[in-house]
Amino acid sequence: MLAPNYMPCGFANNALKTYEIIAHTILPTFIIVFSSIALLLRVFWHKYRMKQQFHWRRYRVMVMQVLPISCIFLIFPFPYVIVVLLQICGLSAAIGGAFLSIARFSSYYALLIFPIIAVGSSAELRHKFKKILLCGRPERAIAPTMTFNRQMT
Repeated sequence: MLAPNYMPCGFANNALKTYEIIAHTILPTFIIVFSSIALLLRVFWHKYRMKQQFHWRRYRVMVMQVLPISCIFLIFPFPYVIVVLLQICGLSAAIGGAFLSIARFSSYYALLIFPIIAVGSSAELRHKFKKILLCGRPERAIAPTMTFNRQMT
């Protein structure tokens, strides 16, 4: 069984630990969050600069795909990344130690939830997923039918 303060053996070297945390934890989280928000701001700014009217219906799909992804990475790994970044900058390890022991694996939750958000935000994938869940049963439609009453004479 692993001890609660388990760390990879490469983290014994302080330079390797700092590189690993910055290159594989901090940078990807910041890049995902800020590039997603920058994409939305770029579209808004382009419409404003071109003096075109912004139609929300056209960009609703893009917003519905970008915002949940940004929110996932803001909720799960971002607090952990901020505390680790502050510790690298010189904050005492005792200040965020309890939080880090709990939040160490929070980035894994983002990876587990990401496919669900991807299916939910894409209309095509959502339709295919519903079709799979219905096990190929066709949707039942209620339609009027004509009946002929023949009277026997």
